[in-house]
Amino acid sequence: MQAYLSLLFLVVVMTFAGSAAFSSDRDNADNRKAASISAQPTKSSTAGDPNNLNSSKILSHKRSGPDPNIIAIFVAAFMVMIQLWRQHESGLTLQRESFRKKTNLAIYENISDIVGTAASAVSTAGINTLILNTRLDYDQDTKNYFEIEGFNIQNSKAGNLVADVMLILEKYEIALPGFKIFRFALNVQSAKQRKAFPEVFQKMVEFMRLDEAYNNKIYLSVSEEQKEEFKQLLTRYYDVGATMGSYLSDIQVDAQNLLLSDIFEGKVPRRSPTDPNHLVISCDPNKEGEIIEFLRGESPDQEHFNMLLREYRAQG
Repeated sequence: MQAYLSLLFLVVVMTFAGSAAFSSDRDNADNRKAASISAQPTKSSTAGDPNNLNSSKILSHKRSGPDPNIIAIFVAAFMVMIQLWRQHESGLTLQRESFRKKTNLAIYENISDIVGTAASAVSTAGINTLILNTRLDYDQDTKNYFEIEGFNIQNSKAGNLVADVMLILEKYEIALPGFKIFRFALNVQSAKQRKAFPEVFQKMVEFMRLDEAYNNKIYLSVSEEQKEEFKQLLTRYYDVGATMGSYLSDIQVDAQNLLLSDIFEGKVPRRSPTDPNHLVISCDPNKEGEIIEFLRGESPDQEHFNMLLREYRAQG
């Protein structure tokens, strides 16, 4: 914009400079012509002398206003500047829109990669407990071999990756301010996971046996009296992971709709759980109160929940 204004100012200066030069040349020519007529021999110096009249007309031949040609040039130059400025602004608008779409796509790819990796880790940990739970029912005469240490590592990996999701959502908060509700939900669910894992892991250690016939391979020896309680702990851990996976899926959906919908001209539908005990987490401000109250009921520690809620509301 400043460049165009400077150019317009230069055109105006050059136009009026040209106008002044043109007027000076014209006046000099008129003066020479008048002097030539005055120098011609005359019979008398009467008021009605034609030579004196012509000389007076030439000397008085000065226009009272700007030259119309100069005005026309100025107006044309001004219109050209306006058109160039409009084209410049239109180009900048297109560049900004293109840059915004590329940025949105890059943000989504970063979020999607981390969310997808976390969802896979959470799912793997949960499936391991689901398989063990099923084997307790059907493998009565078979030893339930189980990699307890591997399960511990997988659980830690899942927890760390969920923390990475919360960090990247915080990183892009300026682009996705409504996504703080997802960080809040993941924090609440992580607290449930931290409670569910030690309960089931301690039981696994308690039931752990070494099979000397298979190089001390670990298996779980669970009596009939202990089986039901253990199965409940396994189910609880699996449900926590499944819910966490659902929240991660909700993040993917809302991220696509907010960042990519104007690029691909469409929206991805949100989850529609049939079980009323499951809730879809979204950045819809009209759902905020309902989501918070649902998470309050899900939290295993109300004091911790209230602390998280205060931090959430302090963010504005």
